[in-house]
Amino acid sequence: MKIDIQKTLPLQEYPRMQFQRDSYLNFNGLWKYAFKKDENFYEKFDGDIRVPYSPESKYSLVNRQLKKDEFLHYQKFFVLPDKFNIGRVLLNIGSIDQRCKIYINRNLAFQWSFGYIPFCVDITPYLHLDGENELYIIVYDDADSEIYARGKQKYKRGGIWYTAISGIYQTVFLESVPVSYIKNIKITPNFDCKSVNFEFLCVNNPKNIVLEIYEKNKLKGKMISKNGEPITFNFNIFIPWDVDNPFLYDVLIYYKNDKIKSYFAMRKIAYQDFSGYRLFTLNNSPILFQGVLDQGYYYPGIYTVRRDQDFINDIVLAKNLGFNMLRMHAKVESDRFYYHCDRLGMLVCQDMVNGGAKYKNRYIFLAPFFNFNIDDTTSKNLGRNSEKSRLQFMKETKLTIQTLYNHPSIVMWTIFNEGWGQFNSLEMTNYVRELDSTRLIDSTSGWFDQDAGDCNSKHVYFKTISLHNDRHRVLFLSEFGGYSLKIKGHTFSKKSFGYRPMVDSYELSDSIYNLFLTEVKMSILKHGLSGYVYTQLNDVEDELNGFITYDRKVVKVDVEKVKSANKNMKETFSKFVLNKINLENKWADFS
Repeated sequence: MKIDIQKTLPLQEYPRMQFQRDSYLNFNGLWKYAFKKDENFYEKFDGDIRVPYSPESKYSLVNRQLKKDEFLHYQKFFVLPDKFNIGRVLLNIGSIDQRCKIYINRNLAFQWSFGYIPFCVDITPYLHLDGENELYIIVYDDADSEIYARGKQKYKRGGIWYTAISGIYQTVFLESVPVSYIKNIKITPNFDCKSVNFEFLCVNNPKNIVLEIYEKNKLKGKMISKNGEPITFNFNIFIPWDVDNPFLYDVLIYYKNDKIKSYFAMRKIAYQDFSGYRLFTLNNSPILFQGVLDQGYYYPGIYTVRRDQDFINDIVLAKNLGFNMLRMHAKVESDRFYYHCDRLGMLVCQDMVNGGAKYKNRYIFLAPFFNFNIDDTTSKNLGRNSEKSRLQFMKETKLTIQTLYNHPSIVMWTIFNEGWGQFNSLEMTNYVRELDSTRLIDSTSGWFDQDAGDCNSKHVYFKTISLHNDRHRVLFLSEFGGYSLKIKGHTFSKKSFGYRPMVDSYELSDSIYNLFLTEVKMSILKHGLSGYVYTQLNDVEDELNGFITYDRKVVKVDVEKVKSANKNMKETFSKFVLNKINLENKWADFS
């Protein structure tokens, strides 16, 4: 595929919409790169790489795998624009996989070892403020490492495992802030109390932080935090956020000469009991989570979209198919993705990114067919025998929650999926609960349930959906389906992987419709199923079980038919809830 690198630079949109500043210098575009055997600085490079695409991507213009015995070197020269610097200069990088060292003018400024988490570095001490500067980054990546998160990446890709990526794969930008500035904000709505709480992290003495809240461009309230302490705004009446009306309140925050633009939403995610069945609730009303698996892979950018519109198109397609939730699977996506979910009204179930030692095939491949369990406190059975690996996962989990905490679209954290790197689920559930008590927790999605978390979370692929409700957690079918269809001219390779192959779009659409109207519907009516996640939104490499092809050019299903199936499930769930409420009322009258 020929790429015209003279066209508009990639992904120039502001990447961090809940923490916006006017100061913004985007560094996406052409950098120098080299694959080397050591970390020594180099003057001669292999050529140009298009940031923010990993070198394994065709969009990067490199299209080459970084090996585990190599280092990837990046170099970019820049001059700060006139009047850009107003005190401090910060370098922001969306994500670098897997570990990196950041040098400014050959001075080590920062080191990072969290391949799915954005970071910010104050590079002011190392800058030439009136001349040319060199940004030099050295990356090391081992997709086989048992220590660091890797998601679905694998050097020997195939089936449910995909091309391993490396290096910079999300937006790089500079911003300038005053000497005293806001480093972070934490926004927590309290739906029942009609309030929203703001916490601030500032650099230098925090005094007189002014916060303004706007509703439909009209000032709703103004508050002052005199010493940087948390402040709470109380509503008389507020507009709730939901999937049909995703209303966002705008926020302006002033701290000395620093100004931040943000937003929040008033919504509550929880569960309630209805005649012995525990169901998901949104804003205190029962809701059926109608989800589809989203793995965040984009051809040919792999981990990175070609354009911001690609996020929007995927979300809109899911909504048009009748889904109200995306399960972001084994990846932390670009902040722009969550921003679009916030504003378009799409719920998100967010996975922690898996890691650990090589998974044992006897557990991974037998679990879907046989009902057996494993004690995950032993660690070694599921790839977490290394204490360093367990501690790394805990740090990654904490950073993931802190990074995404303010997004109203995120309603659930999934800690472990199908036993990949699973350990101490009960302790990890408590750990996540302490980090965020406002969201639901799916402790063990799939199998190896330890009776933890808010969900009794099941995966069903190769057999009839037959579920059991334990009555003390929400019954959640967190993966099912996976029907596959190969579209000639729109496949990644000659290989095909899926759980049940179809001959054409008609059979695929009819089979999905029938699966919903029989097995899923029965699970709602008989067992109080309160959520499901169909596999999956789009094809990924050899895996051809998407509603749309990997290149996003062909929708493989009858959109209206799938939408009709989801509509029927929503109506069925509403009838189930109404029957339970009527039953409770009868018992109340009798007593």
